[in-house]
Amino acid sequence: MFVKKKGSYRLLIGDLRFLDLVLSVGYLYVTQFIWLFSVTQLSPVTYGDYEYPNGAIVFGWMLGLASLLPVPLCAIIAILREKGSLVQVSLLFHW
Repeated sequence: MFVKKKGSYRLLIGDLRFLDLVLSVGYLYVTQFIWLFSVTQLSPVTYGDYEYPNGAIVFGWMLGLASLLPVPLCAIIAILREKGSLVQVSLLFHW
């Protein structure tokens, strides 16, 4: 079930414009900055003097992505299954 109205949390805590600002800035900028910084600072994975092989590192990335990829994939499938043009569908899901 999709939330079709922005701020459904307002039903619980009232109208807080500051919370809208914190959530939007936090999601749009802070999380992307943290992700970009962590990806650019990657170094070989080691345990003491032992350096893990590339196959183990790739397996770790695949394991991590296995929990992240279903979210955008399901969102794309939900948008494609809706009737109407992309503009109409985006207005339907607009917060």
